Amino acid sequence: MKNVDLWKRLLAAKAPHEVTFIWVKGHDGHAQNERCDVLATTAADGPGKIADPGVDIQ
Repeated sequence: MKNVDLWKRLLAAKAPHEVTFIWVKGHDGHAQNERCDVLATTAADGPGKIADPGVDIQ
């Protein structure tokens, strides 16, 4: 499994909430999925990135 550390953090963060995960095939014309992709790639490529102290980038 990729990103085990991130999955552990996600599962811990969702623990006090009632959450339902729904798998959506990526880049298949699903409007919300496409919007999330635009937001994620814009944030990753844009200025003013916020450092995540939980991720060790070397």
